[in-house]
Amino acid sequence: MTTAAYLRELRKTFPKLAKKHGTPLFIVSKTLLLEQVARFRKLLPRVEPFYAVKANPNPDVLKVLAQAGLGFDVASPQEIDWVLNAGATPDKLVYANTMKRNESIAFACKRKVNLMTFDSEYELTKIARYAPGASVMIRIKVPNVGSIIELSLKFGADPADAVPLLLKAGRLGLKPVGVSFHVGSQCTHGDNYLEAFELCKIIVNDALLKQLPLEMIDIGGGFPIRHFDTDEDWFANMAPAIDMELRRLFDPSMRIIAEPGRAMVGPACMLLTSVVGKSIRNNKHWYFLDDGVYGALSGIIFDHCKYQFEVLKKGPTQLRPWPDLRVTRSISSLAPRNCLNWTSATWSMPAGSAPILWPVRPPSTASLRPNRSWSRKEKRWARPSQKAKAKSQEPKPRVQSPQSSVQGPTSSRACARTSPRCRTGCASASARTKRST
Repeated sequence: MTTAAYLRELRKTFPKLAKKHGTPLFIVSKTLLLEQVARFRKLLPRVEPFYAVKANPNPDVLKVLAQAGLGFDVASPQEIDWVLNAGATPDKLVYANTMKRNESIAFACKRKVNLMTFDSEYELTKIARYAPGASVMIRIKVPNVGSIIELSLKFGADPADAVPLLLKAGRLGLKPVGVSFHVGSQCTHGDNYLEAFELCKIIVNDALLKQLPLEMIDIGGGFPIRHFDTDEDWFANMAPAIDMELRRLFDPSMRIIAEPGRAMVGPACMLLTSVVGKSIRNNKHWYFLDDGVYGALSGIIFDHCKYQFEVLKKGPTQLRPWPDLRVTRSISSLAPRNCLNWTSATWSMPAGSAPILWPVRPPSTASLRPNRSWSRKEKRWARPSQKAKAKSQEPKPRVQSPQSSVQGPTSSRACARTSPRCRTGCASASARTKRST
């Protein structure tokens, strides 16, 4: 069964799951999760995936990935415990947090997690004190062009300082084993990886000249996923160039690992929610869900994600006509030029009338029958008072503008404008003409 066919069959079970468990309901497909593991290994056969636990630390997810033989990228003592409890062994963990608490380093050492990353001399001193003899990798700063979140702004040492820091690690009793980097989250610029590989190759060669052989390269994460069905598959497009460059630059003896998180688990996850309320604000429909940015949709704020929503059930159509109103001209003459911002509903008029499209907000008073007017003060439709009726029926006096003989663009004919400014201008022009004669 293809992935598309599997997803169609899976969606058919959502109503039953929602009825049984309620909403919001977070769904993870084991089939899709294992499919992503196989896909990653197929696209990058040289790379060992170390799943970034922060992406989804669900115990069942960790257990499935541990059984599939993946390593794990952990960043806290809690994540270390979660992964070990899921069945992973300590040699399958990399403590890839370059700013660790002293207690966290000691905790990792106690759990026999010996592979760690660093990007400063201060971190080296802490690791040497609380985890003596640990294996360390230097994290360097690399280009993050085109990434949604640029992690090199606050993590990573300057590449020129990499070899001196690795030599310092050896003098402190630690074991320098490699170089790591991260191109940023959701990286769609494949050249970031290629440039980072070149930097790593320079560091490896320079370290070898200093009698410091390195054995590992950690290419980090940031592999992009498709949030919409219409999105381009950036990872599949970049993978061939990444794999070719790794084979060209590094010997088969060099161990290559990566830290995919969202790229591994994201396509296997779905969120099932319910619409709990609706409203109309600024001529737009608002739908309120029972989950949001403070729950499973927090990626909208923290990771700048844009999710694809699908409607599984259509509710009843709610008609909203304006009471006791009649249209005296076509509705097209009332709508603004950009009708995309208007929401319309079909309203069946009383018997003997044809249905029309009615905008959510009331039309201008020019289209209403004369015995109804919109009161801005009272914010309602009201009948005009007798005094207002009498005033509206009084004939308005016509103001005739004096003609002027002054030659100019507007003085060759009588001014038909009735604004005070125009009348003043015409009167002054007439006065100047009389004085000149």
